[in-house]
Order: sequence, then C-alpha cells, then structure tokens
Amino acid sequence: MKGTLLYTADAILEQWHVKVYQHNELLDQGGVIAYQTKDIVKMKAGHYFMKSKCEFLVRE
Repeated sequence: MKGTLLYTADAILEQWHVKVYQHNELLDQGGVIAYQTKDIVKMKAGHYFMKSKCEFLVRE
C-alpha cells in the first residue's frame, strides 16, 4: 500500500482523494468521502465501506 493513513474527518473537511484497502487489497482506486458514521464511510461515488474492515489512505 502506498499513501498516508488518515483520519476520515480530516479527509472529509479537506475533500482529499483517498484509496480504500482491505487486507492489503485495493478496493477503491480513489475518491472523495461524502460522509461517515460510527461504522461506515460513504464515498461520493456511492460506495460504502466498513471502518472496522478497511484502511483509508490519501491517494498519491
């Protein structure tokens, strides 16, 4: 994985493009986070990811 692990709140405020990984496998090439709850992150493209299962990294 290449990138910087981030806190999703920062990514939402700054509109950063992030990649999403699960078990070192790339799930999402990069997008902007629309919103988050305690358990999930929703990307602006409409994809949902569980926080407990995924890592969110700033896209380089």
